[in-house]
Amino acid sequence: MKKNINAVIADNLLDNYLAFDQKSKTSFDILASKNQVVVMGKVMSTVFVPVIKVVRDALQQIGYTENADSIAILHNIQGLAFEVNRGVERIDPLCKGTDSSVVVLGYATNETENFMPTEINLTQPLTRLQQIAYMHINYMNAFCGCDPSKIKRSASYAARHIAKNLVAAGISDEIIVQVAYVEEIAKPVSLFVDTCNKGKVEISDNEISRIVADKIFDMRPEAIVQRLKLHNPIYTETALKGHFGQMSQKIIKTFSPWENPKEIEVELFTWEKLDYVDIIKKGFDLK
Repeated sequence: MKKNINAVIADNLLDNYLAFDQKSKTSFDILASKNQVVVMGKVMSTVFVPVIKVVRDALQQIGYTENADSIAILHNIQGLAFEVNRGVERIDPLCKGTDSSVVVLGYATNETENFMPTEINLTQPLTRLQQIAYMHINYMNAFCGCDPSKIKRSASYAARHIAKNLVAAGISDEIIVQVAYVEEIAKPVSLFVDTCNKGKVEISDNEISRIVADKIFDMRPEAIVQRLKLHNPIYTETALKGHFGQMSQKIIKTFSPWENPKEIEVELFTWEKLDYVDIIKKGFDLK
């Protein structure tokens, strides 16, 4: 099977849950072979999603149009324990804690139109670029089926959003944003902006980081979800096309796990939008 089949199946399942319950919590492990797909996972949702039908739909999306019906599909979806979710919930949604301790990176460069490094740069044997390549290319499997409450997914998108807008605003020709979280705490314990010695403003990276964290971007989990509209069913496209370097676009998606289809207008790849450039320029007193 194609190498991204696990991610496509997992994110297609996630999208179907989010389409009918935006507060769904999901986590999936997919084991796919030539003739069989095994789906294991944990879900907390108000809706029931027919796993077999959704998996077959995903297979058809990636080109298994003729033999999708012949592939055996086994699944074991368990309920997510309330106690697991209780640690992050708060009366004020914006104060929700994170589900895990994690460090994420976001990267952008102005050497290409989509603010991603060229293939030549990605293949150079430099530690920093290897790390960037890993974070941006291999996120497909790391995010597999993770709902937006999972901080590793939402914060990674937000870090890319910050980096891209900072570069577009003229702060630096190249930027790496590093954000660190501690489990059950909403506000990140650190946010650092590395201008890679290509900065265009006369202040230090530490001061840039302070302005970004304190004045411009709220990096609490729920703030990220709201800002980037991550509760919407937008994730199958990330598995099919890649998470970064795509164009943000609005489309209408149709979900029909049952007899009555549901159409939803969503905006894809919101973290690729250059919607904070003017805000950043104002925050740094740039013209």
